[in-house]
Amino acid sequence: MSFRGRLAVSPFVVNNYCLLAEHFDVSQSGFNGPIPTTLGQLTNLVRVSLSENSLTGPLPDSIVLLSNLVDASFRSNEITGQLPSNINLMTSLQVFDVYENRISGPLPTSISRIPLTSIRLYDNELTGTIPVEITGMMQLKELRLDINQLVGTIPPGIGSLPNLGELRLYNNSLTGSFACSDYNISVCLVSCKTVADPTCGVL
Repeated sequence: MSFRGRLAVSPFVVNNYCLLAEHFDVSQSGFNGPIPTTLGQLTNLVRVSLSENSLTGPLPDSIVLLSNLVDASFRSNEITGQLPSNINLMTSLQVFDVYENRISGPLPTSISRIPLTSIRLYDNELTGTIPVEITGMMQLKELRLDINQLVGTIPPGIGSLPNLGELRLYNNSLTGSFACSDYNISVCLVSCKTVADPTCGVL
């Protein structure tokens, strides 16, 4: 089913059922325009997916009110602006999919204080450096920051994260020295995107 036009969450929040809802999925529904700030009123949400629409504007500040949210997917839209600096208030978040958008600015250091297992922010316009604080995310299994505008060095501690199985950082402007062969990471691409090319794991 396809719903064309702007996404309006406000009609839902007056309904007690929706206020108690744990899942909100309107992916591939043809929505456009900004994400309503009223999304933050659905505080019981565990999973939200607004993927593959034509949503624009920034992620609303109210998103950080979703402290029960475990899985957030906003991928494949036209979302702009920066990630909330207080994203750490999303204390239950494990999966964060915002790839294939136009998110800009730095990756907030506060993201390291969330129990994330998967960060997929590839194909955006992120700038700045990779926060060294990420090296403390012991539960992280997947880190995808490829196809952005990141600079600086790769914090060496990232390779030693005990659960990290996928690391993709290619198509940035990273410098320094990093060799995937020094670490036990199943998929590790830091300088190009072809798994078959052994040089892709060396910066």
